[in-house]
Amino acid sequence: MFNLQKNPSSVQVDWNGDNLLAYQYGTGSMPFWHPISMPGSPILTEDRPADHIHHHGLWLAWKSVNGVNFWEEPPSGAPEQGYGRIVNKDLDVLEVSSSSVEFVSTSSWLDWRDKEIISDLRRTLIHRPTDRGFVIDLSIELLPTEEDVILDLRRGEPGRGGFYYSGLVIRLNNKMGQGEILDADGNMDIGSIFGKQSRWCGYSGVHQSNGQRYSVVIIDNPANPRYPTTWWVRDRPGYSLLHPSPTYYEPLKIDAGTSVMFQYKVLFYNGPIPVDDVELLSRDI
Repeated sequence: MFNLQKNPSSVQVDWNGDNLLAYQYGTGSMPFWHPISMPGSPILTEDRPADHIHHHGLWLAWKSVNGVNFWEEPPSGAPEQGYGRIVNKDLDVLEVSSSSVEFVSTSSWLDWRDKEIISDLRRTLIHRPTDRGFVIDLSIELLPTEEDVILDLRRGEPGRGGFYYSGLVIRLNNKMGQGEILDADGNMDIGSIFGKQSRWCGYSGVHQSNGQRYSVVIIDNPANPRYPTTWWVRDRPGYSLLHPSPTYYEPLKIDAGTSVMFQYKVLFYNGPIPVDDVELLSRDI
């Protein structure tokens, strides 16, 4: 049975007494989903790792929104000019039942002068876990406040001045080691996935805390801009990440008075990636 507890700064979702997911919205530079685990599993996400303190489990950010950096945080003691923060405005619980939990939140994207550039409406729908895993449906609507908005990033060779950061990201727990990446086209080599388009992409790794294999998959929605999305991925010892990057190659403009919707399925599994199941879910959207 699901249980949901809403606190002043977070929502905690449990399944039969096991921690499943927390949505953190009361502190820091942005709201995010962490920790995430499956019933009986260790934590599968990572928050504020030493190598990238701006990584927060499963989160949403952009390198450039009308030139404001919502991805990183300003260094301690440095001027905040040029940086933004995402502030929760409201959160409502829509459903807690035997089959699902759903809550909706609104957030304000503020620049360093506290001027709102854009807002978002995000829905989190968590489906009942099974022995194999569970599914989270996310929908995120981005709405310009007063003027046109350009979502962008910094281009160039990754690691040499190029930063392809734009949208939803999941940072896997550092204890999941160096595992395996797989996309919908059967590619397993990171060089064949990074910067390429695919309907879905997943990571599978063995958790050092118990020696068990776990997998995470993100499925792009056909209604999303630039479907199938381009992927930004990492698979190194202690640094694994999945990131659909819709503005990888070109910026995305949202006209004032309109909005853009992004929808994703985020899948968590016990064991290796079950390709047939993922394919079924990816085609049943």
